[in-house]
Amino acid sequence: MPMRIAAEWLLLLRTAPLSVLYSACNSSSLDYEVEADLHGSAADRYEDVERALTRLCLEACNECGWEIPFPQLVVHKGD
Repeated sequence: MPMRIAAEWLLLLRTAPLSVLYSACNSSSLDYEVEADLHGSAADRYEDVERALTRLCLEACNECGWEIPFPQLVVHKGD
């Protein structure tokens, strides 16, 4: 997505009514569902909107100091 268009979507999403719902508790994550209430003319740009919304969520996590956990496996060598 060209930067100008990305910036326009980010600005639009920052002012759109949002709904954030807790979705699930997994082994290494707390999952949320984020919905934006946009005008119907945005429907044909669904993928662009989804990417911009994901970027905003990541920025919010970074601002709060949240880290994305990754499962780790420790293997011990037997005798």
